[in-house]
Amino acid sequence: MALSKIQSESINLADTFAFSGTVSGTGGITMADQWLLTTAVTYSSSQNTTITSNLARSTGDFNYIGTGMSESSGVFTFPLTGIYQIICQAQITSAPAQADYVGVVTQVNSGDGTFSTRAENFTSVINTADAHKTAYSNVFIDVTDASAFKVRFRTQSGNSFVLSGSGSNMKTGFTFIRLGDT
Repeated sequence: MALSKIQSESINLADTFAFSGTVSGTGGITMADQWLLTTAVTYSSSQNTTITSNLARSTGDFNYIGTGMSESSGVFTFPLTGIYQIICQAQITSAPAQADYVGVVTQVNSGDGTFSTRAENFTSVINTADAHKTAYSNVFIDVTDASAFKVRFRTQSGNSFVLSGSGSNMKTGFTFIRLGDT
């Protein structure tokens, strides 16, 4: 009997659940920052090397939100505690031979003095002049102590390769977004 009543009457959910107030406590993104590899860097074979040079904050159409990340010799420091999303994009070319595996590893130091791998992505690049591949990773971390937590990005490969760089657009770079409180 109740089902037939629902079928015969129209229910306007917009009227039933209308809301005209203000939502509080949701906040917004309070920190977002993006860093680029500004020029291409060639790495020799079998490297497990921290990317330490040619890094600069993106200055195109976007200027960072909030305080932004600090960087010294390829090690990034967080400005605030909170939940962060870290995105790494690496455009890779072969140099001069095929790279069977090559990628960038995201490592985090939570204050104990050691870096542990939190994200990694690898690809292979064939030996041609126009061969480009992209390795991409995305990780969330809970930064509970802004002065202790650090992040760095390391290259790994079985052969020589080039990380593409540009000061004006994202070829290889890192994005940091603070999503909310810890």
